[in-house]
Amino acid sequence: SLLVDVGIANALTGAALAVIVFCVTLVVRNMKIAYVLWLLVLIKLIVPPLWALPLASVYDNPQHVRSMGRPASVSLETTLDSRFPSGSEYPAESSTTLNWTERHNISEDSSSRVQRSSKVLLSLWPREEWKSLIVLVWAIGSIIWSLIAPYRIVRFQGIIRQAESLSPDCEKICQSVASSMGLRRHPDVRLSFARVGPLVWPIGRRPTVLLPQGLVQSLPEHELELLIAHEFAHIKRRDHQVRWFELGMSALYWWYPVYWIARKQLRKAEEYCCDAMVLELMSRKDASSYANVLLKVAEFAAGLD
Repeated sequence: SLLVDVGIANALTGAALAVIVFCVTLVVRNMKIAYVLWLLVLIKLIVPPLWALPLASVYDNPQHVRSMGRPASVSLETTLDSRFPSGSEYPAESSTTLNWTERHNISEDSSSRVQRSSKVLLSLWPREEWKSLIVLVWAIGSIIWSLIAPYRIVRFQGIIRQAESLSPDCEKICQSVASSMGLRRHPDVRLSFARVGPLVWPIGRRPTVLLPQGLVQSLPEHELELLIAHEFAHIKRRDHQVRWFELGMSALYWWYPVYWIARKQLRKAEEYCCDAMVLELMSRKDASSYANVLLKVAEFAAGLD
C-alpha cells in the first residue's frame, strides 16, 4: 500500500513538474537550463514525496467525506434572537430571514458540490483491494524489464568486442581533440562494421566511443575531428553516467509515459549542449563543416548514404 501511494504521488507530482518545465522551456531557449530542469523531473520520480496526498487518508475515513462542506446546524430562532433582543418585535417580513434562507440554500448547494467533487477524486485513487494487484503488475513489469535490459547489454557488448582499434592517424586526432577539450586522456575509441550511429557506450572500466567504420571512411580528417569532438563532449559532460540512472528508472517507471517523454527531452537537450560545446571549441568557420557532419550522420543513420 505504501509503495503504491508513494509511486502514484511521485507520478502525479512529476507530471505537474513536467508540464511546468515544458512551459518554461518554451519561453527560455537555453538548452543547459532545459537539461537541468528535465533531469530534475526524472529525479523527482524517485525522491520520496515531500507531502502526503490527502486522498489516501480521506479514503480510509468515509465519514469525513460525508461531513465535508456540511454547514453547522443553526436554528432560525437562535439567529433571530441574536439579531433582535427580547422585548422587540420581529418584523413581519424580515429581510434578515430571507437573507439567512438564501445563504442556507447556497451553503447546502456548496456542500453538495464538495461531496460530489470528493467522490470523484476518491474514485480515481486506487482502493485497498486493487493495490495488491497494482503492486503485482508493477513488479512483474519491472522484473521483465530487468531481464530484457541485461540481454540487450550482452548483445551490444558483442558488437563492442568485435570492433576494431583506430589507425595511428585516427589515434592522433583523438589525442588532439582530447587535449583541446581538457580530457586527461582520450577515451577508448573503436570502429564497428555494424550499422550503428556514433555513440558513447557507458559499460566497462571506462566509456567507449563507438564509431561506424562506413561513416568514418566517408569523412575528411577535419570533419572526423568534429565528429569525435561531439562524442568526447558527452564524456566531458558525464552524460554516460546519466545512462545508468536512466537504466534504473526504466525498470521502475516502465509504465509511465511522462518518464519516457522526460527522458527523450533530456537526451535532446544533451545533444544541443554537446553541439554548443563543439562550436565553442572550434572556430566560426567550422560551423558549416560541423553542420555537414551532422547531416552525414543523419543520412548514415537513415541508410541514405
